[in-house]
Amino acid sequence: VSTGAECGGNFIANKQVGNNPNKTYVYYRCNYHSRRGNSVCSNKTGLRGDQLEGLFSIYFSARS
Repeated sequence: VSTGAECGGNFIANKQVGNNPNKTYVYYRCNYHSRRGNSVCSNKTGLRGDQLEGLFSIYFSARS
């Protein structure tokens, strides 16, 4: 759905557990950075899933 400007890698969903072990959060991060590290991609940006999914929802509803 989205690619990084730095390396062209796809952004993938990563789940993280916060201070409350019953609550998980989704962040979208560069797949190349997540799996291969800084030597391949130095993009450490993590986009919050709820915010990104909300933007996609607005974008696609405006186009229909």
